Amino acid sequence: MNFTTGNTSVDAIGQLHLEGNILPHTWYESIKFDNGKPDLVGILILSEIVYWYRPVYVKDESTGQFKGVKKRFKADLLQRSYDSFSEQFGISKRQATDAVIRLEKLGFIQRHFRTIEANNTKLSNVLFVELKHENVIAMTFKRDTYHIQTGDLSRSNVTPITVERETNTEITTEITTKISNDDDNKQVRVANPQKSVFEFYEQNGFGVLAPFTAEKISG
Repeated sequence: MNFTTGNTSVDAIGQLHLEGNILPHTWYESIKFDNGKPDLVGILILSEIVYWYRPVYVKDESTGQFKGVKKRFKADLLQRSYDSFSEQFGISKRQATDAVIRLEKLGFIQRHFRTIEANNTKLSNVLFVELKHENVIAMTFKRDTYHIQTGDLSRSNVTPITVERETNTEITTEITTKISNDDDNKQVRVANPQKSVFEFYEQNGFGVLAPFTAEKISG
C-alpha cells in the first residue's frame, strides 16, 4: 500500500530513508564558493531544510503498527525566516540570507514570499522555502559507487574465506621446496603463517608494522 503526505517533495525525500543530521560528502563537492572552498553555511542550511522535508512516520499508539506518513510543516511549503537560520546556526542574518540565495541559484531551493495572516494580523513578505528535491537527490547520489571506492574497510580485491580451510586464501605466503625420491620429484609447499599475517597487515592499508605490534601478533 502506498502512503502519501500530500506533498511531492516530502514523499520523494522520504524515499531516501535518511536518519539523523545528514551531511553527505557529495554536498561538499557540489556546494562551493567560486574559489572552490565548500560553502559550509549553505550546506548547514540545506541540511536543515531537507530535515523539515523528511516525512514523519506515524504508528498506532496501541499496536505499534505503521499507519502512514505526514509532513513536518503545516503549510504546503516550509516557512522559515532568515532570522531563524541566524539564531539556529549562530551566524548573522546577512550570512543566512546570502547562503539561502546561493542555494537558490544552485537550484536546490526556491524562495516564495507570501502575505499571511497570524493572530488577526497580516504579515507580508513571509519567506517560504520550496525544496527542489530532484536536484538534491541527484547531487546526493551522483556517485553510485562512492561507498565502494573509498574507505579502508572496502576491500574488493580480498579473496573470501574458503569453507574447507577456513582461512583467507589471498594472504597465505608459500615457500616451495623440492624433495627427490626414487619415484619422482615432488614439490612440497610450506606455509609461513606468521609472515602471511605481517604482509597482510602492511599490504592492506594498516600501515607499517611496528615491533611492538609485530610482537603482539606473533604472540
